[in-house]
Amino acid sequence: MKIEPILMIAIIATTLSVMQTTSMLNLATPAQAQIPNGAVTTPKIANGAVTTPKIADHAVTASKIAGVSKLIFGICTANFEPINPHADGLGYCPVQGASIGDNVIATPNGGLFDTMSFYHADVVDGKVRILVHSNFDGTLPATSTTWAVIVFHK
Repeated sequence: MKIEPILMIAIIATTLSVMQTTSMLNLATPAQAQIPNGAVTTPKIANGAVTTPKIADHAVTASKIAGVSKLIFGICTANFEPINPHADGLGYCPVQGASIGDNVIATPNGGLFDTMSFYHADVVDGKVRILVHSNFDGTLPATSTTWAVIVFHK
């Protein structure tokens, strides 16, 4: 059976028109997802399913974590004075919003190498105070190191 070209064009045009109308209807009335409280539990989330790109900026706040009233993620530069051989040294780096009594988790982003060991971090006068110990047999010169910090209050 042979279909006339004009009839074929009419069939294609009608099909496209129906597809476009269906597509517009789907776009005009998007479904609103409703997940009831308690529906998503830890055993229902596969390992690796929640990754950084899937979490919106500022989506995880202190109010979402039980017992935490402040949560600050930051990067800062701590400046250390010269440190004598096998002695302790203090460096301070500014973290906006940090205050006395906050807890601090800190890790160096380079610059310590094998010459210093990290011991402790806390907040003094709105700055994160970092205590390190020199593992070096000579005096370490004044240095600046970059640190990743998490400041929180519970």
